[in-house]
Amino acid sequence: MLSLSEIASLSREIDRELKEKKLLDVKQISEKQWVLIFSDGKKLIIALKYPFETIHLSQGLQQGAVTPFTNCLNKSLLNFQVDDVNLMNSDRIVVLSLIKGNLQKRLIIELIPRRGKIVLIDENQHILCTPHLVGKRYDFPEKKVTQEINIQEVTSQEIEKRFLKSDVERRKLLILERLDQKREKLKKLLERYEEQLNGPKRAEQIYKEAQLLQSHFHQIKPGMKKISLLDWETGQDLEIDLEENISLTKQLEKKFRKVRKLKEGAKHAVILKEQAQKEIDLLAQKIRQVEEAEDLDAFEVKSPIKKVKKQKVPFRCYYSESGLAIYVGMNAKQNEELSFRFARGNDTWLHCADYPGSHVIIRSNEVDKETLDDAMQIAVHYSKAQGEKEADVIVTKSKEVHKMRGGKPGSARLGKHKKIRVRFDPMRFKRVALRKEPHPLP
Repeated sequence: MLSLSEIASLSREIDRELKEKKLLDVKQISEKQWVLIFSDGKKLIIALKYPFETIHLSQGLQQGAVTPFTNCLNKSLLNFQVDDVNLMNSDRIVVLSLIKGNLQKRLIIELIPRRGKIVLIDENQHILCTPHLVGKRYDFPEKKVTQEINIQEVTSQEIEKRFLKSDVERRKLLILERLDQKREKLKKLLERYEEQLNGPKRAEQIYKEAQLLQSHFHQIKPGMKKISLLDWETGQDLEIDLEENISLTKQLEKKFRKVRKLKEGAKHAVILKEQAQKEIDLLAQKIRQVEEAEDLDAFEVKSPIKKVKKQKVPFRCYYSESGLAIYVGMNAKQNEELSFRFARGNDTWLHCADYPGSHVIIRSNEVDKETLDDAMQIAVHYSKAQGEKEADVIVTKSKEVHKMRGGKPGSARLGKHKKIRVRFDPMRFKRVALRKEPHPLP
């Protein structure tokens, strides 16, 4: 774990190295670990996984996945550059201020053990992106009594070595845990195969019971639960359980099936037991190799991050300045799919009033004014009102849009809604068009 003085030292270094550098991409490396790639090839590692929460510069090659959170950051911080990096209130909280023109956004990294967070906020402290379950607004922690930090000079290169060593140990424990779980499953299988190998003995007993029941068929009455018969091999009485609600003929059939099954199972169990034992021996060897290994790449361990499958949705998609997705149906069939299957209840729904055209969905519960203005320009552009100077746009929640029974595809009946008069702005639409997503995710 980094000390407060080390975090302060790293913040100075990051501020010096990333000053005025433009953010190019954000990827998720593993669970609670991200890499921010800046111009000039600068890379910033943010890791919130206990016990080594860190933020430092890195020279290594980092491969990562696209997740909803990284996608949100990439859209929200498009063409933003670092203004400054500082420590908040002499606490374990690093703030990256990023600017683009007059816009400013802040990436908050809380390096608090076991409770680390990463949050992107706007100038009004509204949360724009976060992978955590938090509210809609970010509240800064209360300011502590100001204490002068005795800064312990440390470099990202030194922290990178410590971080990699800690990460190797963490990965090693994860691999060993998975291997041990697999070994325990195999041991249980081995016990089952041992039982199956005793199947022939059980089969002999069941077969004897079935023969005795056959030879004393006339003595067995319906509804009997047990019967005691003389075992001709031992000369002693053998008590046999009966099923009172099943005929004796069916009971005998079940017993003979059980005998066949036990004998067949024993044949296969011999081979399966050998295979299970071999796998257990191989796992024990692999566990020893992992315990001694320094490089774990040879051991195939799946990353805990599930990559988002880039499944294309059939709609056109744009992004507003604040990074919200705006989906557009390009024909009646797409309008039907967009409004009645894809849209969520609290998404914002738009359509140009009095003209045929596209259904438009803003994928968010709360919509800022700039996003709404962008979406209304889109609604006018993709309608028969295109070319008109002004038009009315219907704005409502998706839950107020209802499918018309027996209507044509894309036809809708509206509940509570409002109309907003919009003056079409070709230049604004061109700016929106530049933020078109070629392969929109659902």
